[in-house]
Amino acid sequence: SFDAIKQFETQVAEYFGASHGVAVDCCTHAIELCLRYQGIQHFTVPKRTYISIPFLAQKLNIDFEWRDEAWMTTIIWATPIL
Repeated sequence: SFDAIKQFETQVAEYFGASHGVAVDCCTHAIELCLRYQGIQHFTVPKRTYISIPFLAQKLNIDFEWRDEAWMTTIIWATPIL
């Protein structure tokens, strides 16, 4: 049953004041949904990135360019949203 997922999506949408919430299995698929929704045709990709992003561009037939970018380590602490 997808009731738990639907409930989660509804709670996230309500929390952010959005009409819909969409749960995905990974960040790459979330980025894919955004690229499709926005109709993006070109973007730049840092040379130090997850390989899934340029592969995603190829999958969606989106032109991309590599760019040099200063690398910085960032620590993200998990905090509850709901």
